[in-house]
Amino acid sequence: MDAPCVRGAVAGGAASSDDRAQSAADYSLLPYPAMPVTLSQPQHLAALATLFGLDPPDVDRASVLELGCASGGNIIPLAARFPRASFRGIDLSQRHIDEGHKRIAELALRTSASSRAT
Repeated sequence: MDAPCVRGAVAGGAASSDDRAQSAADYSLLPYPAMPVTLSQPQHLAALATLFGLDPPDVDRASVLELGCASGGNIIPLAARFPRASFRGIDLSQRHIDEGHKRIAELALRTSASSRAT
């Protein structure tokens, strides 16, 4: 029996650049909602880290990376709430990234940035 495939790539293998480009195009055609996610709040993650015996950084100065950030509906509000923290979002869809940059500019945020995965 053949291994299951995702967009032409064998599971566990690397996707081709054509497959990645098609995935990005698919996401741009049908944007998905970008909303705040309560469980990703830095203070929540810091509390969990403490419970597991880790020493998390100060929430006000945290560095946050969100993979699949869409247009920043989760990390842009966090950047507004924690202006001394650093936020970076990565998404396949250039459309989402452009929308996120527009929101960041409208809010005059300096701590949030988005980039497109290549």
